[in-house]
Amino acid sequence: MRNLKKVLAVILTVAMLASFMVPAFAAVSYLEEAKKLQAIGLFAGGEADLKLDEDVTRIQGLTFAIRAAGKEEEALAMTDEEVAAELAKFKDSDTVPSWNGNGPKYVAYAIKNGITVGDGQGNFKPLDKISGRAFLVFLLKTGMGYKDVTTANAPDVAVEAGVLTSGQAVKYALAEDGIIRDDAAAILYGAAMNGVCADGKTFIQALIDAGFVDAKVAAE
Repeated sequence: MRNLKKVLAVILTVAMLASFMVPAFAAVSYLEEAKKLQAIGLFAGGEADLKLDEDVTRIQGLTFAIRAAGKEEEALAMTDEEVAAELAKFKDSDTVPSWNGNGPKYVAYAIKNGITVGDGQGNFKPLDKISGRAFLVFLLKTGMGYKDVTTANAPDVAVEAGVLTSGQAVKYALAEDGIIRDDAAAILYGAAMNGVCADGKTFIQALIDAGFVDAKVAAE
């Protein structure tokens, strides 16, 4: 009887773990779109690097947005003095991961260009999970020229800009506990396919004009 109880306990535990795992796997639905983003350079690495079921931290979300806007080279060109001056504006700058010296540059670039104002209490919180609204703000400000966008109106602006459908806007407006990389792929893909910048130019055309995306590769 005791052995039976142990077996049942193990089965119950496994079943509970499985029930937790299923939603995570089911949430990944933008693999093909993510591959296309990699093909034009908006996602780095190969398929093994996508890891679409993983959470996105604030610094990762910021990096996705900077890369997707074709501004990575500009960010990484900042001098150590410029980076130090910008990071000094946040109290938790020492928590920004190094990433071979590039992590602080992404954050410094965002501060310098008004992409982020942190949490309103003098912190950036780079390792916290990023909300759907915050990710939209980073993208809309960095690559699409919507300078006045905030977390309050980002979903609405994203719909007006063609980045999201109304249904997606509701989903990401409610994603206060954080998004996963699959969500980031969905948002970036929407921007690449249908997004229109504040100046009326399509997002993908802006990237092509900037030389960040090859027109032939984008068309394919």
